[in-house]
Amino acid sequence: MTLTRRSTERYPMPMRSAIERLLSDWTPLLSDGGFGEVTPALDVRDTDDAYIVETELPGVNPDDVEVTIDGRTLTIKGDFAESREEDRDNYLLRERRRGQFMRAVALPGMVEVDKVTSNYEDGVLTITLPKAEQNRARRIQIQGHTGQGQDGGAEAKNGGGAQKQG
Repeated sequence: MTLTRRSTERYPMPMRSAIERLLSDWTPLLSDGGFGEVTPALDVRDTDDAYIVETELPGVNPDDVEVTIDGRTLTIKGDFAESREEDRDNYLLRERRRGQFMRAVALPGMVEVDKVTSNYEDGVLTITLPKAEQNRARRIQIQGHTGQGQDGGAEAKNGGGAQKQG
């Protein structure tokens, strides 16, 4: 019997490498007509008062779209236009989207759910999510500053205030 000594050092795969390897396995699905094609493009902007989410949904009936907010997660679900396929149709190229879609976005802060608005125009769904009051940026006054300019204030001119005794 032969004994072989194995190294006790382990070289764990970095998380980034593991994720890149996993995603590279899905590349054919994403580029060859898999589920990646029915994912609508999405933009999220952060303004002083709200988060603005815009998503392209050309040809989608707004009645077929469901928008929900759960905590800080915004979810958009719906159906792209369905067309009836008949056996007699011989497509040479088929690029129009069909089927269901879903996008979920984690927002950086809480929103005022009762004040959320949405608008669908020219194939673009715009959702305005007003920030909750505690998430809005505000300027904080710094305490202890006399605000008397660069001369250091009256105390600096008079020798710095209290004298050391002793």
